[in-house]
Amino acid sequence: MHADFNLFDAFKIFDQLSRGSLTLSELNAGLTNNLGIVPTQEEIDLFFQRYDIDRDGRLRFVEFCDAFVPLDRNYASVVNSR
Repeated sequence: MHADFNLFDAFKIFDQLSRGSLTLSELNAGLTNNLGIVPTQEEIDLFFQRYDIDRDGRLRFVEFCDAFVPLDRNYASVVNSR
C-alpha cells in the first residue's frame, strides 16, 4: 500500500461533480476513463448491491469506504488514519 493512499482522494476520482455520492454510471466512468478498468454492467450492479446499504441508487462516501477498508482491524486503522 502506498503511503499517500487515502480514500477521500480515491472517491474524488469518481465524484467528478462533488456531489458526495456516486451513481452506477459515475462509478463505471471513473473506472473506465480514469483507471483503465472496464467492468461489465453485472460487476457494477453487484458492487452496488453489496455496498449501497440504503438502496438509494447512490454510493455515498461512507458506503464507498466500506468497500475498501480492510476487515483486519490493524490494516483498517492504517487506512483510516490517512
